[in-house]
Amino acid sequence: MPSEEVEMVRNSLREFLDGHAADLEESEESGFQEGFIRQFTEMGFLTCGLPERLGGPGLGDEAYLYVIHDTAARSPSLALQTVALCSMLPLFESAWDRVKTGPGGLRPPGLHIDASSGDTVERGSLLQGVVGPGSRQFIAIRRERAFLLEGVRRDMGTKVPLGLRALGTGDIEVVEVLSVHEFGNSGGSPMFLSRLGPEIGAMALGMAGAALGRAVEYASSRKAFGQSLSDLGVIGGRLALLSGTVALLTDMLPTIRSVDPARQAAFKHAALTVSREATDLALQAHGGYGYFQQTGVERFYRDVIALEALLVRPDLDLEVASTAIFGRRSGYL
Repeated sequence: MPSEEVEMVRNSLREFLDGHAADLEESEESGFQEGFIRQFTEMGFLTCGLPERLGGPGLGDEAYLYVIHDTAARSPSLALQTVALCSMLPLFESAWDRVKTGPGGLRPPGLHIDASSGDTVERGSLLQGVVGPGSRQFIAIRRERAFLLEGVRRDMGTKVPLGLRALGTGDIEVVEVLSVHEFGNSGGSPMFLSRLGPEIGAMALGMAGAALGRAVEYASSRKAFGQSLSDLGVIGGRLALLSGTVALLTDMLPTIRSVDPARQAAFKHAALTVSREATDLALQAHGGYGYFQQTGVERFYRDVIALEALLVRPDLDLEVASTAIFGRRSGYL
């Protein structure tokens, strides 16, 4: 369950989105207006996943995932834009120029590293780096070329996995690089995208919850053959069970980032599977009305499928999960 502080953020977000319902509806079809995006940013929502040193509000990961979840329930495209800014855009040099972190927009300390030493990465000024959403990965950028580095921190003679927030603390002296993948080459961006499991799961669950909510409301008021749709097991019973499943998975958001990669992959898989089933059921429960634009249900069904096609690599998820279970890559034949 979300903390009290996170609930305050969520209430503020809901109030903002409710007050801009017309803008959201229009934006889903024609794109977001500059004024709306500016307000969303000024409220701290668009950059909610960025720490203060990168120009974000420093709300923390729990608030970030719930903001994505709640935003996706109203505007999947706005939620995706938030994920893109907080998880992907800071990896590229052009994004750094837009980050205001202090007088003159200076880049904060602790984010500059130098790879001139060969098998190690030391803090310096040649590379700009930011930790990616994984336990051992971070991003380094040199002259518009982005690299995904996998490594561990050498700390007092021991190897410590490089954590999500580690690079920005300024206490990293030397990082031993285990592998390097350039973005645009095989294994580069797919590896990074595969580690967006919590964000993808949060978006999918937000859309599923919204679609189910509309379906429950419709089934409670609509009758067929003299019976309320909610009384029919094939509709009401499935809506009830899926609503509970979506709520259960959503309650895992505060801690999902702390579990191992295999469980994160399983969470993403479960969230997407349930969301596909939930949005499909919500669409079918509405009958032909589900395809009307004003219901918005068909859009959630379509966007869940599009989300999976855009940001999910099943082969990588299988490799992570099978390695944890069998100790090696399996299940690929």
